[in-house]
Amino acid sequence: MLSGSAPFLIGFFAGIALLVLGRSWFLGSGDMMGANKTHYIGYLDIHKNRLLFYVLGLRMRTVVLMLLLSVTPLGRFVRYGYTAWYGLAFGMTLTAAYAVYGVKGLWLVCICLFPQILFYIPAFILLCRTSERIYEQAGGGYGGIGTRQILTGIGVIVLLGVLGCLSEGYINSLIVMKMLKNF
Repeated sequence: MLSGSAPFLIGFFAGIALLVLGRSWFLGSGDMMGANKTHYIGYLDIHKNRLLFYVLGLRMRTVVLMLLLSVTPLGRFVRYGYTAWYGLAFGMTLTAAYAVYGVKGLWLVCICLFPQILFYIPAFILLCRTSERIYEQAGGGYGGIGTRQILTGIGVIVLLGVLGCLSEGYINSLIVMKMLKNF
C-alpha cells in the first residue's frame, strides 16, 4: 500500500530523470520555452470566460472520473495514476524551466501556479481521501465514515475546485500576462 505522497514523489523524480535523460528530445533547440515564445505570450488576448469554462471542464472531469471510479477496484489505480502523473508533470515542468531559464524559470513556474494552487492542492488531497473512503464504504467496510461526511467532502472538493478555476481564469491570467511582458 502506497502512502499518499509516494506516487507523487515517484512521478516527480521520474519527471526530472526523464527530462534530464531526454533533454534534447523534449526541449530540442530550446525554442519551446525560448525567450521569443514567452515574450509573445504576454501579449496574447485571453478571453477570460472561455478560459474559465475550459479550465472548469478540465478540472471537474478529473473530479468526476475519480469519484465515479472510486466504487470499483480500478479507482485505487486511477487515484495513484493521477497522483503520479501530476508529480511527473511537475517534475518535468520545473526541470525544463530551470534548464531554459535557470532560477528565473523556477520563479516563472511558481508565478504561473499562483494563486490557484492554493485551492487545487487541498482539493486534490481531499479528493484522494474521499475517493478512498468511497471505495471502503462500497466494499462494506465503513471505517467510521458515513454518507453525510462523504457528501460534505465532495461539496468541499467542488467548492475548492471552482474557486481554483475562478482564480486561474481571472486572477492568474492577469498576473501571468503582466509578468511575461517583463520577463
